This record gives sequence, C-alpha cells and structure tokens, in this order.
Amino acid sequence: MVNITAYISTSGRIHTTLPLAITSICMQTYKPKEFILFLDGERPDLRQDPMYQYLFGLLAEKGIEWKVGFGEGKGQVLNHQRAIKEAKHEWLWRLDDDNIAEPDVLEKLVRNITDKTGAVAGIVLHPNRPSQELPSWFSHNEIEYCEDPGQLNIQWFKQTGIKYPDHLYSTFIYRKAASDHGYRMDLSPVGHREESFFTHEMKRKGWDLILDPEAITWHFRYNTGGIRSATHHTKENFDHDADLFKKQLDEWGVKLKTKKLVILDNGLGDHLAFRRMLPEIYDEDMVIACCHPEVFKNFKVKIISIHEAYQIYGVINEWNIYKYMWDHGWKESIVEAYRRMYK
Repeated sequence: MVNITAYISTSGRIHTTLPLAITSICMQTYKPKEFILFLDGERPDLRQDPMYQYLFGLLAEKGIEWKVGFGEGKGQVLNHQRAIKEAKHEWLWRLDDDNIAEPDVLEKLVRNITDKTGAVAGIVLHPNRPSQELPSWFSHNEIEYCEDPGQLNIQWFKQTGIKYPDHLYSTFIYRKAASDHGYRMDLSPVGHREESFFTHEMKRKGWDLILDPEAITWHFRYNTGGIRSATHHTKENFDHDADLFKKQLDEWGVKLKTKKLVILDNGLGDHLAFRRMLPEIYDEDMVIACCHPEVFKNFKVKIISIHEAYQIYGVINEWNIYKYMWDHGWKESIVEAYRRMYK
C-alpha cells in the first residue's frame, strides 16, 4: 500500500471543470491521503464559496486532507515543482483541472507499482470524440518518434496490455525519489512538452514508466482557462518551449525518426501517379491510407481506409498533394510533387 498526494494547478476554471475534477478525486476507490489545490489565477477565499464548501466537506468526509495554495500566475509547471516540495507523501498524482478520472483510476495505477517504477499513467480520452483503438503501426511513445506528426500520443487511444513508453502525458502518478531532477523552470507559461521533459528523464535514470490502459481519465478540454488563456496560448510560447525540447533531445542524443505515412484522399489517377514513384520510397513498415487500395495490391504495405485516417487525425491537410503543390508554386508533374513531398 502506498500513500498518495493528489494535486491540481488551476487557472480560470474554478466554476467550470475544476469541481468535476475534484469530485472525481473524492470518488476514487483507492483514496489519496492528501489533496493540494494551486490557484494560479484569481485568488478567492474558496472557503466562502458555497460550491467549495461542499467540495472541501466531501474531501474531509472521504478522509482526504486538503489545502489550497496560491501560484504566481506563470503557468502550471511552477506549481508542479511546488507539489514535489510540499507533498507529504512519497507518491504524487497529478491531474489537470479539466481531467475527470473514473472511480477506479488510482486503484488501477497503484497496482502496477514495483520497486523500479517511476511513474504510471492511464489513457486520456475525449468524451465528445469517437474513441479509437490504438493503431497497430503506432510507436508506443518511443522518444525517437516524438516529433513525427503521424505518431500521436498512445494515451489518446483505447488499447489492451501494459506498455512501457519512453514518456508520458497529462495525468499520472509518480514517485518523489524518481523526480529529483524536477520540472523545467525555463519553460513558458504554456509548459509545452513539460511532461515529456519530466518523465523521459526518469526513464533515462533507470526508472520504469508504465501505461495501464484500463485506467481511464476523461479530458473535458475546456476552451477557456488553463493554458488556453489569451496571455498564455501564443505561438511565441509554444515556439519557445519547442526550441528547448529540441535542444534537450540533442543533449539526450536522441536521433529522431519518422514512420512513413501516406494519405491519398484523391482520385484513381492520383493514386497511379503516386504508385509510379512508390518503389523509390518503399518500406515494409509504410502505411497508406487511400481510396483505391487495389492500386497497391502488389506492395507489402499496411493499407487503411481514408475514413480511418480522418478518425485518427481529424484534419489531414498536411498530406494533401494539391495543397503542397499550391504552397510551393509547383510547375512540374504530380509524380515529381509526390517524390519531393515524401522523399
């Protein structure tokens, strides 16, 4: 049995998703011993708020000690670091203020702990999107594929079986002893990639990272508050953090890789044009999403439908050959455009 401090850093969501997130902590079948709430925006006295009088009462009723702290208004990463210092217990459970954990999440995460475990995560699904099974060609969050636009985070997909990824996302439990390197304090208020910085460093130090897909948290992805505030959610902040992450990957000696994904949402003639140059880029691990699979019957490649590509990626403009040709002022053949695009 392990004792756990749960915590949330919140901004702009006190009366939207935050009460749901706190309630989901209270309703866990495996209760944390402590809950810390960091207010990173407004600073009301929540003890005077009727909603929070009930929530704090519910925490006390469930035997969960609680406290509220005030952040500096500079984003959640600073509060993640504070949580490590202020938590009374060896294990911490971090949740976002728009995460709603199913009642058995903590119970299922804890069952994976061994002496080698640094952190354990579950999957994080969106209730207003069709839930997809993990595609068979996806990297299991290997750090080498973290910049591959075709490889989405596996925590966004339903799946079976325990995984041992290289980095985790969003919400997870972690061991204090595995987090002595701390969070990156030079990130912007957005904290882009903060979880990857934090958890991959654990793995580099020899700790196991575990994904248990039976533990499900729902992400309500509220469109205001948090990092989506107008002052935080800027291109400059994301670019700043992305540059830091690329430098960190270089320091780690990570050689980035990309799985070859082709999406052909067009006519038969376009498929035939692509097939002309396919031998030049052919790879047995290649995945082709297309409308005319019969064109590629002589190639040993994974074929999926355009519908599946849309379900997984939502927007597939990045793979649109005509957009590519327009953006590049293309004057040559479509075969040459495909060659340039995929080589």
